[in-house]
Amino acid sequence: MEPQYRTLDRRSQPDGRELWLVENAKGEKRLWIPRVIGKDKIRLEILRRLKEAILPEPPVVEGYFPLLNAFPYEEYVVLEIRFEDSLWDGWEAGIIRPVSPDETVRWLRCVWETISAFESLGLTMHSVHPTDLLPLSQGNVGLLDPRISAAIAESFSLDPPQEYYYPPEILRGKPWTSASTWYSVGLCAYSLASGVFPYGDEEKAEVTRRILEEKPLDIRFHVPSASKILASLLEGLLAKAPEKRPSPTTIESLLHELTTKGARAEESAEQNFIDKASRTVEQREKVRRFKRFWRVGRWGVAVLILVVLGIYWTRPGYKPVLTPEMSPGQVVSYYYKALAELDAMLIDETLAKGVGKEIRNMVDWAFVISLYDPTGTPRRVMVLSDLQVTPEPEESLEARFSAGYTLEIYSARVKKTQRRSDEITLRRVGKIWRIVELDSRIVEETEEPWEE
Repeated sequence: MEPQYRTLDRRSQPDGRELWLVENAKGEKRLWIPRVIGKDKIRLEILRRLKEAILPEPPVVEGYFPLLNAFPYEEYVVLEIRFEDSLWDGWEAGIIRPVSPDETVRWLRCVWETISAFESLGLTMHSVHPTDLLPLSQGNVGLLDPRISAAIAESFSLDPPQEYYYPPEILRGKPWTSASTWYSVGLCAYSLASGVFPYGDEEKAEVTRRILEEKPLDIRFHVPSASKILASLLEGLLAKAPEKRPSPTTIESLLHELTTKGARAEESAEQNFIDKASRTVEQREKVRRFKRFWRVGRWGVAVLILVVLGIYWTRPGYKPVLTPEMSPGQVVSYYYKALAELDAMLIDETLAKGVGKEIRNMVDWAFVISLYDPTGTPRRVMVLSDLQVTPEPEESLEARFSAGYTLEIYSARVKKTQRRSDEITLRRVGKIWRIVELDSRIVEETEEPWEE
């Protein structure tokens, strides 16, 4: 240790991160954040970068902790910051996420003041990372100068990596701007409030793709108590295009409104998102899994579908089933027969052109999967049961039916049971009754494990 300092105390967070209380030769208290850095050459380079992050006259902003000094000590590189009771008292508790919407707003307010002070000095804040968040007493959150984590990011393992908090334009090679900083602030605030990193924890290539292409879920699906104004602010900060992010003036105005009115939602709005939350998050994960599968296997699947359906659609001896003499009720019966038997040609006969795209695709897919078995035995893929069809009063030019049924869809490990409701309208197309409108909805859906 440098001789002008004396260690007074040390405190640790639950994850092991330490904070040391020291006293210099003048009797002034300072706080040290030790970082373990390996090889000497790397340590020297990091120290050089850290020295560049030391400002001769740092902006004085409540909750902001600039770097005062940096030097090696034992196996550490020590980051020296000013002493503040609220940080020393709050350190051991750490930051337990998610924090409340009001605490999130308090932290955003501190960051806004810090960034404004930096930009008034002609300085760029760079990317804000969750490790820059400092736990203060009474549940408040402070900010360690983000340029510190930028200086050590390449040699100190950050989780998630710092580049995960870079906005899309930076990942595409564009220069850093104030709007870029605000994106990382919004992402930190989202993670702080929800306890969730919105782009997942898969391999780097997948996370990067999501950052570039995927819009995060509304924060209220994770935090139903968040107000609409807070949700709108975070959505704006996380816009993919920097020009669509709110200006500092707009951010200040929204933060003032949130501070004045509070960041919690009304009870009715909160309950609405509570009811939808788990289902919406689950649906997002299903979409992600399908997209991953489709990117990897779509060409093989497409070829298989084309080959099998080519054989299926051109099989010899097939004759049209529907005739001009058939009633609308008979056509509806054939439609559900085709759905139960995975008969794509009969489905095509009963549906007018452009109608029932989802059903056509589902039948095509189920038929292909039913044949794709190494043993040569047709697989059970989709089972229709409990069908009830109710005709409505028939008009001269069209006929309407309502139907309810159960559809069991089998995969390798899961059986999905859907209760579906259909509204069907038929008209004559040429001389034959066909389904011209099909509104098929899932009323209820359950999943359970299943093994073939």
